[in-house]
Amino acid sequence: MSLPGAVARSLSVVLGLMAGAIALNLPALVNGTELAAHWYESAGAFPLLAAGLILLGALVHLLRLRQRGDAALGDEEVETGEGRLGVALAGLAFFVLLVPAVLLLGFAPGVALFLLAACRGAGLPWRASALFAVIAATVLQLVFVELFHVWFPEPWIEPWIKGWLA
Repeated sequence: MSLPGAVARSLSVVLGLMAGAIALNLPALVNGTELAAHWYESAGAFPLLAAGLILLGALVHLLRLRQRGDAALGDEEVETGEGRLGVALAGLAFFVLLVPAVLLLGFAPGVALFLLAACRGAGLPWRASALFAVIAATVLQLVFVELFHVWFPEPWIEPWIKGWLA
């Protein structure tokens, strides 16, 4: 079911304005934001990136609505195929398991395990799931841990492995 043109346009405007307001007021909203720090070292880097992406998405959505016109966005339902509610609920359940996986195994292995399980739950083949999980976990490790210096706790399994290997 698609939203009527006026509702979709209003939603995009509201989301865009909220994201813009958050981005402009971020130094006052985030504790520990240092004005002299590089933007990517600031505590507000990730919220600023998220607000920027929301604002960009709202602008793109408004442009697409304008190009198509309100006639294409009427109250008629568009047939998009059969929904897969089970897959969506399984994906939500996998997100619940992401935090314990990261705490137990560490960021990159926990994310890789989460993505592998989510891809398999969505019906992707083992090889494609494993390849995607490893590549995505590596990229996320490089971006968040190496580039943005996001701190993650020591994996719970690490002392056990060190004791076992010693």
